[in-house]
Amino acid sequence: MKYKMLRALVIGTLALGFTTAQAADVAVTKEVATVNSTKEAAMANTKKASSTIKVTKDNSQTTKHKQVVQPVVGEDTLPITLRTLYGQTTPTEELAIQEGTHLYVPLAVYKQVNLNPISSEKGHPYVQVPAPRRAGDMLYAGDTREGQRMIQLATTVRDGQLYVDMSSISPALGVMATKTKKGLELAAPLGSMKLGDRKEIQGPVAWVFDPLVTTAYEGSIAKKSTSIVSPTWFDIGEKGLTVKPKVQLDYVNTYKDQKYRVWPLVTNTFNPDFTSKILNNEKSWTLIGDDLVLYALTYGYDGYNLDFENIHYKDKSKLTQFVAYLTKRLHEVNLFVSMDVTGYSDSENWSLVYDRKQLGELLDYVVLMAYDETSAGSKTSGPVASYPWVKSNATTMISEIKPEKLVLGVPYYMRIWEKTISVDAKGQVHYGPAKSRTLSMAEAAELKSTYGNRVTWDEDLKVNYLRFGNDDLGEMLLAYAETGREPRIAGGLRNKKATISEVWFEDEASMAYKLNVIPELKLAGFAAWRKGFETPDFRQYMAKEFDAHKVKKLDAPIEVITKEESKKTKSKEVKEVKEVKEVKVTKDTKESKEAKAVKEPIIIVTKVE
Repeated sequence: MKYKMLRALVIGTLALGFTTAQAADVAVTKEVATVNSTKEAAMANTKKASSTIKVTKDNSQTTKHKQVVQPVVGEDTLPITLRTLYGQTTPTEELAIQEGTHLYVPLAVYKQVNLNPISSEKGHPYVQVPAPRRAGDMLYAGDTREGQRMIQLATTVRDGQLYVDMSSISPALGVMATKTKKGLELAAPLGSMKLGDRKEIQGPVAWVFDPLVTTAYEGSIAKKSTSIVSPTWFDIGEKGLTVKPKVQLDYVNTYKDQKYRVWPLVTNTFNPDFTSKILNNEKSWTLIGDDLVLYALTYGYDGYNLDFENIHYKDKSKLTQFVAYLTKRLHEVNLFVSMDVTGYSDSENWSLVYDRKQLGELLDYVVLMAYDETSAGSKTSGPVASYPWVKSNATTMISEIKPEKLVLGVPYYMRIWEKTISVDAKGQVHYGPAKSRTLSMAEAAELKSTYGNRVTWDEDLKVNYLRFGNDDLGEMLLAYAETGREPRIAGGLRNKKATISEVWFEDEASMAYKLNVIPELKLAGFAAWRKGFETPDFRQYMAKEFDAHKVKKLDAPIEVITKEESKKTKSKEVKEVKEVKEVKVTKDTKESKEAKAVKEPIIIVTKVE
C-alpha cells in the first residue's frame, strides 16, 4: 500500500513538471537515448555485434528472429540492478544483452521499473504515456491530465522473450538506463531530460521509399550521400495515428547500424473526404502530433515523411496549417520533417491543393514526385517520367522552393500499356483506350531480351520505347498500321481486332538524364519510388553513378541486344577471327615465299650446244 501511495505521488509530481538533479543529465537525441556510461563501458559498447539480425519481409515479433543462447554474465551481458523510488538499488536475476551499440533489457524488467501502465494487445506491448513537453533544451514528462496515448513499444525477440532496446528508446517513455561499474542500472526518470542537438545532414541525400518493408539493403544507397529509408508505417486518423502491422525495431536498427536515417512515411489514405474531417478538427491534430513524437522517441526515428495526396481544393489552407502544426511539434524534439508533392497540373485535388512556396518554407525537405507523368488510370498510353517533363517541373519548382530543400523523386518502375487495334472494312486503323499495369525492372529486362531488336531510343523523351503485338494477329495488324501493306492471308485483315502493348522503359539510359538534373539545378538529392521494383544491377548503377555535384556528358544509349542476337554476334565474331587468321596465314605464306625468292640467288642455266 505504501508503495502504491508513493507511486501515485510520483506520477502527480511528473504531471506538474517537477525536477530532480538525479535525472537532469540524461540526454535524449533524435536517434538514440543516450546512456550514461563509464570509459570502460563505452569501449565495450563499440565492440562488434556478436550476432547479426537480418530483417525480411515476413519477420514478426515472435518468429524468424535470430535466436541467442540463454544470457550468462560475460562481456556481452550486464547484470541489471533497479534503483527504487527511495534511491536504493536492488539487484535482479536478469541480464542485459549488449550487441554492438544496442543494449537490450527484458521487457519484464522494463515493466517493473516503468511507472506508466504497460499492457498487451494482439501480442504487442503498449505503454500508456502522455506526450513530453519541451522547455529550453530539456524535455519534461507530459501532463497526464491532458490525456495519455497508447504507444506500441519497440521490442525484439531474444531466446523467445521480448526485449527493449535501451539505446533506441527515450527515457521519456518511462525508464532511464545508466551503465555502472557493476552493470546496468534502471530507474524511472524523475524530472527533466536533456534534449540533444539535432544531427544535421551534410551533403546530398539518397533516399528510397519502402512501402512493403522488404529485406533491408546492405550498404548505402549511393556514394558520398546520406542514405534515407522511408517504410510506410502510419496513416493519420481522427483519433491519432493508425499503425501498420510491420512496424519493426529490428528493421530500424539494421538500417541505423549502416548509418541510414529512418523516416517513416505517413499517409492520409488518399481519401479526400476522410482527410477533410481531420484537417477541420484541430483536436485530431494534437493526437496525431502526440503520436508522431512518442513513436519517434520509442523507435529512434529522427524524422518523418508526409505523403498527403488527393485532398479537396477547398482544404488547401487547412492542409498548409496542419503541416505547419506538425512541423512545429516535430521540430521541438529535433526531428526532420519532409513532404511529397506532385508535379504541376490543373488537377485541384492532386496538384493545385499544394501551397508549394509556403510548404517549402516550413519543411526541411520537399520531395517532387517526378513520376506518374502518365497516370495509371489514363486512357492514353505514355511514359512515367520523360526527361523534358521531369526537368520542366523541377525547374519551375525551384522558383518556389529552395533547391537545397528540393529532392527529385525518380521512378524504379514503368508501365506496360495494352490497347486494342482494329482495321475496319475500309482499311482504316483504330485504337481502343489504353489500360496499364505496373512493370518492375526485372520484368522489363525480360521484354528487352525478347524484343530487343525492336526497342528504339526516343531522343526527344530520352527513353527506350517498345511496341509489339500480343499475338500473331496483333503483330500483323501492327505491321499493317506501320507500313500500310496488308498481308495476303485468307480473309485479309479487314474487320479484325487484336491487342498490342507499349512500354516506355525506365532504365540506366533514361535515369542518367534525370540524375543529371540534380547537379544542373543544385537539388538536394533523389528519392526513389519504390524499393523492390529495381534489380540488383540497377541498384549498383545508382550507387555508383549518382553524383549530386557533377553534370555528366551523356553519350548515346547502348543498343539493346537480345540473347539470340548476342549468340549470333559471338558466333560471327569467332568466325571472323578464324577467317582473319586463315587469311593471315595465307598472306604470311605468300610473303614468305616471295621473301625467300628474293634472298635466294637466281641461277640462269644456258644450254650449250
